[in-house]
Amino acid sequence: MRRKETNTLIILSISAIAIHTGALFFVSPKNIGFWGILFSMALLITFNICVWRFEKRLIRRLSHEADLASWKTQSENAIVIVENNTRQEQKIYKAYHDIYNHMSVVSAMLNESDSEGAAEYIEKLISKMEDGQKNGAIF
Repeated sequence: MRRKETNTLIILSISAIAIHTGALFFVSPKNIGFWGILFSMALLITFNICVWRFEKRLIRRLSHEADLASWKTQSENAIVIVENNTRQEQKIYKAYHDIYNHMSVVSAMLNESDSEGAAEYIEKLISKMEDGQKNGAIF
């Protein structure tokens, strides 16, 4: 709970105790009579109901703020996940595009009966991939 709300609850609780104590100990039933006691009890009950309603609203607001903070954190996490997935999809698309282009080149060379050129091209690709693996590159 925040300091402001805690201080307010302490003040209200002390006030309720003071009213209750005053009604029970400082005012003699002989001096105020039946109606005075009834009035002080009604005042005490009303005050306790007001404090209860205040606490209920305060607890509801604090739980609402906690829910909002939780939802904000979940939303931020979801955004990070979506961004990571988008980056991964872009890498996959780029790899697919590169493989398709390389296969098209090899296919064209084989259609022109240039098997030696196709073999050299494939060897260059393999050595390029091996160098990339040594340097930590995936694609």
